[in-house]
Amino acid sequence: MELYNGTGCLVYLIGTLSTMPNSPKNNSVKTTIVVNRKKTCSKNKVNKNENYRVILNHHDALRITKFGFPGMVVGIRGDLCGDDNAEIIAEKIDFMNFTDGNQSKIISENIGVYDFKNHEKSYWLNYQGTLREEFTYIH
Repeated sequence: MELYNGTGCLVYLIGTLSTMPNSPKNNSVKTTIVVNRKKTCSKNKVNKNENYRVILNHHDALRITKFGFPGMVVGIRGDLCGDDNAEIIAEKIDFMNFTDGNQSKIISENIGVYDFKNHEKSYWLNYQGTLREEFTYIH
């Protein structure tokens, strides 16, 4: 993943292989596959199929061509490129840094943790809408 100014967007997709890659003839050609993800919508209990186009490097395209098959479950880790059209549903938010030194003190007083240097509070939000608070002790 390329970082710009210390930022990036890393995603992990698990789904089934819908289309096999075309066999690339040389290393410079990027190959694509389609990965299908079945999503359960909690409100209506309806399954939804989402298709994601994944750009592969030469080596991975050859591996999938040789050993893969349609319907195979694959896990893909990579950079998200959505050109302002992608949405990320957050499950956990971590604070990487703060604007000034007093910010951590203000936050710790608001959440009731006074030794903020040794704790980190984060939140888990699942797709059904329940929120779980989590403290991580840093030592």
